[in-house]
Amino acid sequence: MSSSNYKPVEFWNVGSQLVALNFQSPGLPMDLNDGLFQDNGGCGYVLKPAVLMSTQMRFDPNSSHHKRKSTYLLLKVISGSNLPLPRSGKALDPFVRVEIHGIASDSCRKNTHTVKNNCYRWVPLQSKDGFSLDPASLFVYISHS
Repeated sequence: MSSSNYKPVEFWNVGSQLVALNFQSPGLPMDLNDGLFQDNGGCGYVLKPAVLMSTQMRFDPNSSHHKRKSTYLLLKVISGSNLPLPRSGKALDPFVRVEIHGIASDSCRKNTHTVKNNCYRWVPLQSKDGFSLDPASLFVYISHS
């Protein structure tokens, strides 16, 4: 018997109302689940996007041609704070990896370089196992249009 998880995004992309995951197995699928359900105040549900609720449009998440207006996302990682030292005690060479998970044409992964300045939004950090690394955090600037 395996306690691994599959990628829930594929099921959310086609409008699945319920995607069961094994909460005993930390990793990317659980991080994605936590991220999705932090939206809407963490109340346990998120409405489907309008494109999945429309009877006028047929949406195919595997198609590379979507008749939707693109959204420009700007995210600036400004600084980190109170990052934990590794058990080895060696110096850190930290970076931040930002990933967008969704349909294939939206999915993206970028790594940061060292960022200077210190202001804007605060994002708490978690370990790979999903535990809080408080007081570790990031300050980020987010804009979309």
